[in-house]
Amino acid sequence: MSVQNVDNSLRATLRATLSTPDNRDHIFARVSRESANANDYSSNIRISELNCLNAILAVIKWKKLYGVYLDFTNELNSTYLLTTNELVSD
Repeated sequence: MSVQNVDNSLRATLRATLSTPDNRDHIFARVSRESANANDYSSNIRISELNCLNAILAVIKWKKLYGVYLDFTNELNSTYLLTTNELVSD
């Protein structure tokens, strides 16, 4: 999760990335290695609904992996952009 304060409003990007023994090469291109201090998420802001949504995205991805939900695209990465209300999968 990445959260920034822009003119006293929050901008956020949520990501759920799946890593399996057969699919790990994409992780380093997706997962940020930036310091938590560079992200407003570390400043104890109250964003429980974003934490909840990010967790839900991860659980859905896990359930797709194990066949609970049909998965026609088998995407390994999903990104939700709060400002545009977009869910992008690749």
